[in-house]
Amino acid sequence: STVSERGTVLGSIAYMAPEQLNGQGTDERSDIWSLGVVLFQMLTGQLPFRGEHAPAMIYAITQEDPPSPKNLRSNIPHELAHLCTRCLQKDPLLRPRSMDEVLRSLQTPSLGDVKSPTMQRRPSTRTLLSGTLLFLGMGTIWFMVTRTPSVDISPRDYVLITDIVNETGDSRFDSSIKEAIRVSLRQSSHFNILPAERLYTTLPLMDLSPDVFVGESTGVSLARRVGARVVLSASIGRLGSTYLLTGKIIDAGSGEAVALHRQEVASLEDILSGVDRLAEDIRESLGESLSEISRTTLPLVEVTTRSLEALELYSRGDVLERQGKYQEAAILKGRAVELDSLFTMAVSDLSYIHRKLGNDSLALEFHRRVLPLIHRVTDREKFYILSVYYGPSFELDFQKAYESLQNLVVRYPNSPEGLPTLAHLAMFAGDFVRSVETGKQYLSLDSVYAGPVFNNMGFALSLAGDPHQALDYYAKSKALRPSYHTIDIYRARAWWCAERFDSSEVILRHVLNVGDDATRLQALLNLASFCHFRGRFSEA
Repeated sequence: STVSERGTVLGSIAYMAPEQLNGQGTDERSDIWSLGVVLFQMLTGQLPFRGEHAPAMIYAITQEDPPSPKNLRSNIPHELAHLCTRCLQKDPLLRPRSMDEVLRSLQTPSLGDVKSPTMQRRPSTRTLLSGTLLFLGMGTIWFMVTRTPSVDISPRDYVLITDIVNETGDSRFDSSIKEAIRVSLRQSSHFNILPAERLYTTLPLMDLSPDVFVGESTGVSLARRVGARVVLSASIGRLGSTYLLTGKIIDAGSGEAVALHRQEVASLEDILSGVDRLAEDIRESLGESLSEISRTTLPLVEVTTRSLEALELYSRGDVLERQGKYQEAAILKGRAVELDSLFTMAVSDLSYIHRKLGNDSLALEFHRRVLPLIHRVTDREKFYILSVYYGPSFELDFQKAYESLQNLVVRYPNSPEGLPTLAHLAMFAGDFVRSVETGKQYLSLDSVYAGPVFNNMGFALSLAGDPHQALDYYAKSKALRPSYHTIDIYRARAWWCAERFDSSEVILRHVLNVGDDATRLQALLNLASFCHFRGRFSEA
């Protein structure tokens, strides 16, 4: 990295030496500073200097002292912590004189004082070779310090992915990298990724806006609140012409970083391949075997899109869809498909979104494109997409939809989105017992969809001829969603089946006073049927 004639800082600020940021001359000792930053990060799991924005980071690097690595991680050898501190001296003359010296320091039990010779302008070939050997030595140190996993994760545990720190200034990475990491990690059945819905429903409970940037500290607080076992904090930066992807694994309970993985990517076109490699490293750190990772991993360019711009648009559209802004989501995901017509996830989502918007012709147009593209998604996404394709919104082939979700749950038995959907489709397929049992299985794992799950369990029990138990589940759903008056319609039907006619009529007439137009219409139709059943034909 250099400083241009216009004074514009190139490269990643976090790794730049103070003299470089001040526009002064640089030499090999500026590289030793950068090496010190990398060593500090490998040993502690965090950068030695922090800042919320570029000016704050520059001030910290040029004016503040870094903490001692041993204060952050007590098991770091004293000599190694001392070497790291020397590499990060503000005065270049107080740093090791060369890469050779740093390498020798790693090979000796203690470090002595070093005189301050004249700075050399160009490193020798021997120095460059020593630098290469140094990185190999640092890799060994990193392995020695972190070889014992500190997180014992199970298939029922959640991993919370924070928002990505984008240090490149390229807006195409704002949301796309997080989505790429999410899709890649979801190929594992060794753990679960915390559903975005769970995160967004929890933020207001912490007096935080749903739009807040979820960084590392907020992510740890959220993880503790929702019971996630691990936090994954990731970033993308630049080192000259090279992109640097970083993933930090944090034990949510202790807040300590337990592993740090880095992938250097030579070009923009190789970013998703870099994410593939980063995700594989993360899965291995969380205890998954290399054979399992190899067997279950498909490259991102084959299961999402080759266009980072399309992936960015899709990811932003996903956020809008979760917020109920379906029209805006459809626009962004439509633009993603314009950039890549083979982007199956976007095509499938558009079919469903346009169905919700009432754009039936557009919904069917995208729906017809899904099946020929179904091979271009991960197994997890494939089973879920097929359940939507064959389900109640389109084909009405409930058996095929049900079988698709069964396949998903067999492969991913603790799937937080697969279980509630399977329970719903089991009801349509007439397997009422399986519907209720699957609902219970989901509730033992998570609660973000508890309202709809309780509702579906009540509906299944009503269809199975058990209105009294159905009413218990409807009451639980109503307690979670008091303003969702469609539940009241279902409660009225259950009371009707239980021959508690007065209770049924009272609820239906109440909905006429408090519901929206669509719910009032349902209440009127049900009330007309009720009056007809009771022999009140004129009133019906």
